[in-house]
Amino acid sequence: MARNIQCLMLVFLFVCLLSGCTVGGSSFRIDKIDGDIECEFRIGKSAQFSKNVVKTDAVFDKQRFIDLFNEREQYTSGRVRRHLDRCDLKINAKDQPDKIDKMSRSEINIKIVYDGVDEKRDSVSVYYYDSKLYFFVVCMGSNSRPEEIGYYYMEVPEDMQEYWIPILDKVKKDAEAGTDL
Repeated sequence: MARNIQCLMLVFLFVCLLSGCTVGGSSFRIDKIDGDIECEFRIGKSAQFSKNVVKTDAVFDKQRFIDLFNEREQYTSGRVRRHLDRCDLKINAKDQPDKIDKMSRSEINIKIVYDGVDEKRDSVSVYYYDSKLYFFVVCMGSNSRPEEIGYYYMEVPEDMQEYWIPILDKVKKDAEAGTDL
């Protein structure tokens, strides 16, 4: 009996590893960035997957990127699912499809490429909605709890918004102008 339980646990852990899920819900954090970095900005729907990099001379402080990245990483979907009431913004997909579309088109992805032990790429996406920045945290779609169906976002802390909004405004202007640097 004990051997069967051990086998089941190993199978469960193996499936978790293959699927990419985490048992503890831990998140990845950046402590520091060594060396030079290159900044890449992408804008629009599914910006984090886009190949279109905005040509801009906008720059940001490494520590500010680390702070933004680490802030985003604390909102894992597993943790948020248990505390949906703590989210700052909920958009109901069924009743507000135009807001969902507006939000998805407002995505700005900030990616850094830097050299350390090996080349690393880290990125964070924010959504610029009603003059505020948000992190997307989870999409809920459950027939058993229709009141929870929707897209949930956490607002970027105010001090981070004060720093990032002017930089991201410049990136948006450069994207609209098609600046060729």
